[in-house]
Amino acid sequence: MKRRVILAVPANFGGENIAHLKARLHRATGTPVQSMQVETDDTLLGGFKIYMGNHVYDASLKTRLSEVRDLLARGE
Repeated sequence: MKRRVILAVPANFGGENIAHLKARLHRATGTPVQSMQVETDDTLLGGFKIYMGNHVYDASLKTRLSEVRDLLARGE
């Protein structure tokens, strides 16, 4: 399964951090992570997005702020 991780961190995210992320994904999905494409995106503000097959796990600050903005606009 193709895995793509987009982070809101400097490009020097690597080595031990990559190994830790692979281990966490393995525990979360039950599937070993052999390879993973890691990118950075300055527009995320904070957090991350993980694309795994047809699934997207979005824990980015940009998305959370957008959700709050939408709630406030609806008056909830």
